[in-house]
Amino acid sequence: MSGDVYNVKEAGAVGPGSKNIVYNAPEPPGPPKPPKPSSWMAIAGVTLATGLAVSGFLFFGLPGSAAKETSDEIQLANASTLPPAVGTASLATKSATGPRLALVIAQTDYAGNLSDIELAQAEADAIATALQETEFEVTSVSNASKTDLAMALDAFRRQLDQAGDQAIGFVYYTGHGAQHPESGDSYLLGIDANLQVASDLTLYGLDLNTQRDVFAATGAQAVFLVFDACRNVPAFTGYKASIKGINRIEASSDMLVAYSTRENEVAQEGLYAPILAEELKRPQQTAETAFTAAQRRVASNTNRTQIPFTDIDLINTICFASCPPSQADSPAQQSPP
Repeated sequence: MSGDVYNVKEAGAVGPGSKNIVYNAPEPPGPPKPPKPSSWMAIAGVTLATGLAVSGFLFFGLPGSAAKETSDEIQLANASTLPPAVGTASLATKSATGPRLALVIAQTDYAGNLSDIELAQAEADAIATALQETEFEVTSVSNASKTDLAMALDAFRRQLDQAGDQAIGFVYYTGHGAQHPESGDSYLLGIDANLQVASDLTLYGLDLNTQRDVFAATGAQAVFLVFDACRNVPAFTGYKASIKGINRIEASSDMLVAYSTRENEVAQEGLYAPILAEELKRPQQTAETAFTAAQRRVASNTNRTQIPFTDIDLINTICFASCPPSQADSPAQQSPP
């Protein structure tokens, strides 16, 4: 992160030995909402001994394509039948050969006409903790305007690109997302968003397809994009109904894209993230298994009213806490030391 952009302050770091990078977000345009605490963005990063700043994967909670959707065919597993999650990597079967970098974004206090998301910070904290316990270096961002959100994603993308082709990246976003009522294109929204007409989405939002494409271009061995952004937004002028949830994007090669519920559906606050965090820490399972287990548990806990979706195009075997014994000798297998 360049000193030309951020004002570095030693205060309340997220991870051991890390720093918070704090700066003020620009004043949101449009009619103001009743006064709220000023926007802030905290970016906490841990630097490698070599001097390379590294950061992590992309995840976003969006629903997946009908062609790939298998949720109706899976047998739902009750959480009580699963082995306990372990917050340690002591059972790892093989050491990682590349850096693990993560960006975790929490959007809580919206200043325009969107509702606040009260549990967004708690959701983000659960994911950040799970990633730290599985050897990710986590950068955390909170309450970012569209400009700040774009800057954080751009900085993280560059760090992931510079980390090399063995790096693993993880992006988790919790906050408001919305889709265009005609094109279906979906956007992540800054806290300054004030949506009156459909074209406001391009002014206040970041297009998911673009984010998918630029992270795919980093050349990392795996990228995770997790979107916990399936919320209701008000109806736009000229359109009768409010827009539910966000539309899906398909994973590029060496990528996993996850959504907290299916497309055009709304996700409950505080439900998907804690369950996913537990599965990320559970030893002896692959990334695919971790996300499938989270899907089944959420579906079971909500009587199928919320079913997460994951679009997977991973080539290498990636594990978070540790890999199953059958994967121990795989040359591409990745688990923390």
